[in-house]
Amino acid sequence: MKMKTAMVTGAARRIGRAVALHLAKNGYRVAIHCHGSVEAGAALVKTIETAGGAAFLVQGNLQDEQRCAAMVQEVRCQMSHVNVLVNSASTFTEDNVLSFSFDSLRDHMMVNAFAPLLFSRAFACDSAVDCIVNFLDSRVVDYDDTHASYHLSKRTFDDITRMLAMELAPDVRVNAVAPGLILPPEGKGDDYVEMRRRENLLQRQGTLDEICMAVDFLVNNEFVTGQTVFVDGGRHLKGAFYR
Repeated sequence: MKMKTAMVTGAARRIGRAVALHLAKNGYRVAIHCHGSVEAGAALVKTIETAGGAAFLVQGNLQDEQRCAAMVQEVRCQMSHVNVLVNSASTFTEDNVLSFSFDSLRDHMMVNAFAPLLFSRAFACDSAVDCIVNFLDSRVVDYDDTHASYHLSKRTFDDITRMLAMELAPDVRVNAVAPGLILPPEGKGDDYVEMRRRENLLQRQGTLDEICMAVDFLVNNEFVTGQTVFVDGGRHLKGAFYR
C-alpha cells in the first residue's frame, strides 16, 4: 500500500508540530516546513524517524515568493503527490490600525495569507493535492484591536479558504481549523491562560489533541469542504472585542 503524504508549514513548533507529529503517527510521510526553527524542525524529523515514521525537512522564508515556489519543487521531488496540505505557519505581532506600518502589514499578509495561497495553487494546478487544511484563528469573527496586521491577514486568509473551496472543487477539498485558547502566546504563561479561559463558554483551555481531532475530521470526511471548525470552547459565539 502506498504511503500517504502531507506537508505541514510552520511544523517545527507549537500547533504545527503537534499536527505534523500526529499525521506521522497515522502513517503519513510528512514534509516538515520551518523557517528560523531549523534545529527544532530537524529534531522533529528525527523524532518521527526514531518512532518508525517518515519525514524530511523543508526550510524557507514564507515572505519570499520565489523561495515558496522553490519549496514546492523540493517537496515535489521528494513526493509526487501531497494527500494533505496543512497551512499552519503564522506570524503574530502586536500593533494597531492607527500605528501599523506597511512593512508589518505586508509581512503578516505574506506569511498568514499569500504564502498558503501560493502553496495551495501550486499543488492544485497539476492535481498534486487532495485536501487542504488552513489554520485560521477564532478571533477572525471578533476584532483584535491590538494585533491589527495579524487580524487583517487572518481575515484575508478566511476569505481565501472559502474562495479556494469553490474554485478547486470537486477535485480538492479546502477547509479550516480556527483554534482558540490552546497555547498561550510567546512570553505568556499560566496567568494569561487563567484569564482567557473564562472568556469561552466551556471555561477551559483546549488541548493539542483536540486540534488534531479537528484536523482528522476535515481530512477524513470526504463530503465536507468550505468549512471552518472552531476549536475554541465556543469563544467565537460571543462576538466581542478581543483584548
